[in-house]
Amino acid sequence: MRRIPLFLAAGLIAASSPPSFEPRVNVLPYLGFGFEPTLVGDRFGNLFSTAHKHFPEAEAAAVLSVDADSATATRSMSWARMSTDGGHTWQEIPRLYGADGHYPGLEGDLAFDDAGHLYFADTWELDSTITRWTVTGRGKIAHDFTRLLTHTRQKQDDRPWLAAHGDGRVFYIANQPEGLPYSGPPRAGSGYGPGAFTLYASYDGGRTFDQGGYTLKDSGWCRPAADHTPGSQYVYVACSDYHGTLYSYVSSNDGRSFERYFIAHYANEGSSENWPTLVIAPNGDLFVLRPDNSPADDNGKLMLYRSTDRGRTWTSQDITPESGRYDFAWLSVAPDGRLGMSVYHLQNSETDRPKIYGATWLPRQIPRLISADDAHPVASLWNPAIGDYTASWFTPDGHLNIAWNSYEDRVPGGGPWPFYHVWFARMR
Repeated sequence: MRRIPLFLAAGLIAASSPPSFEPRVNVLPYLGFGFEPTLVGDRFGNLFSTAHKHFPEAEAAAVLSVDADSATATRSMSWARMSTDGGHTWQEIPRLYGADGHYPGLEGDLAFDDAGHLYFADTWELDSTITRWTVTGRGKIAHDFTRLLTHTRQKQDDRPWLAAHGDGRVFYIANQPEGLPYSGPPRAGSGYGPGAFTLYASYDGGRTFDQGGYTLKDSGWCRPAADHTPGSQYVYVACSDYHGTLYSYVSSNDGRSFERYFIAHYANEGSSENWPTLVIAPNGDLFVLRPDNSPADDNGKLMLYRSTDRGRTWTSQDITPESGRYDFAWLSVAPDGRLGMSVYHLQNSETDRPKIYGATWLPRQIPRLISADDAHPVASLWNPAIGDYTASWFTPDGHLNIAWNSYEDRVPGGGPWPFYHVWFARMR
């Protein structure tokens, strides 16, 4: 009988083993709390995360909170963390403290262009800051600058998103609260008109931004993406409109104008705050993922939309793996074209608590949910708050990485209030 070499046998066993997640890791320092995590990575394998600061019963944390890793032991900006070892340990992204670390910040986002620049937008209602670093290798990162965006014209900035590509082409979008649509100077394209989200473009690496902006017509909740194909000027935004319609906004000229296209209708009641997330596959196909929950908590869907013609027309697929409620799914795409997601899932609203799950799958397939932290629900039955979204990202080695927050009953060592913790896990 022929024997299989030991190394091949080990590989076959590993390949047949069901996927699972490594144990969760706390992204934030001791006594650091937060929610709304963002997760991005680079070609060197570095991972970066930001999150909204949190301290229960103390809104002052929005201005000043504890940061054990900073030179002053405090911070005013949103969390900005990095890992150089696959997410096993996290530390502060290098930054000058003083004015930089203590601009007030409520919530942020991160994005890479193709020249190794990492951008960090951090909002403070009336304005936002933009920080840029240059990354040249594993753990090799230098702070370039931190500056104000110099006052966008909308009355209030909320929930900023970033996209970037090329060398220094950066797109910042922020929303006005629902009911306060904004529109700036007249602009070309069917995508322009009063809406919640306005896009501001920079073509010099974040040093200056178009202050008038391009308001996306009827936009409600949105997410942008920039095409990283060398030389591409395509920028996309996927938006719900608060009332049951999903749209794509397509720019072929680096955000100077957009055309708007219909994606699908969704069940507005009970699900209007779920974000659509948008990715661009290596072959140029676009995918949008959005949970679509009916008023009955245990009758939710995960809907995936696909465009093969640069966002003009779309097909839909119900990829719901099992019954239950789904919230705040976050879509990502691997270099080999696999899709990945993180998502909060509640199987039975009467008896269960929501937990965090991840999945990887090929387009046209149905994903299989993998529990990332089965021992720790992300919220309690008496307080179902689970934050506003999760995050997922594929590292160059093909592993899915996810981040999420949990609302737990007390701090390490005890305490009277529940706190939001930000966690990270890597799929084996």
